[in-house]
Amino acid sequence: MNIKNTLRDSFKNLDVIYKLAIAGGIGIVILLYILLISYRHNAIPKITLNPDEQVVFIESNTYTIEGSIRPKKSLLEIDGGKVEISKDGTFEYQVNLEERRQTFTLTATNKHDDEKTISRELLIVQSYTKEELEAMRPEDLGEWKVEADDFNYLSSNQINVFQSYQNRTVVGKVSRRDLVILLEKDAVNDYCNIKNSDIQGWLACGWLQKN
Repeated sequence: MNIKNTLRDSFKNLDVIYKLAIAGGIGIVILLYILLISYRHNAIPKITLNPDEQVVFIESNTYTIEGSIRPKKSLLEIDGGKVEISKDGTFEYQVNLEERRQTFTLTATNKHDDEKTISRELLIVQSYTKEELEAMRPEDLGEWKVEADDFNYLSSNQINVFQSYQNRTVVGKVSRRDLVILLEKDAVNDYCNIKNSDIQGWLACGWLQKN
């Protein structure tokens, strides 16, 4: 008799444990759902560009800015123009360059909280064609070599190339004795706009010698 009662109590305990496990599982699912909804409503959006660069060099005067955004239902504008976001969170937006160097501002806002906003900038640079470079000659513009006595005092044979004289964002590096194309000069600040392979930016003209 005691054995039967013991078994009966054991099964009752197992039944209680089973019900508690189910209730606990449902509770966890509900909690995760609440956390997901909370994330969607409170998350600061994240913009990822493709390619995910700060500076893009192109040949023509049109460019398609593309990438993805999270959360997917965020609102996105590029220079004030509304951008349509697909169901998977990706987007494409074509822009026309009015200048050879033009910065576009991407602003993403949480759909449920307009205070959750983030912005990032993309500089698009239209490269000069060979014909345009030839037309700039003969004076200072054309092919130069990266060379200066200061290299003798440096631990590295590379120097930074900046987005502009005012903007010290590094867009790449050039090495001693590299050949570069001088595109234009800022005589006031003695800075030169150069192009080397896929790098285009500014450095002090003192780092250059006529090739």
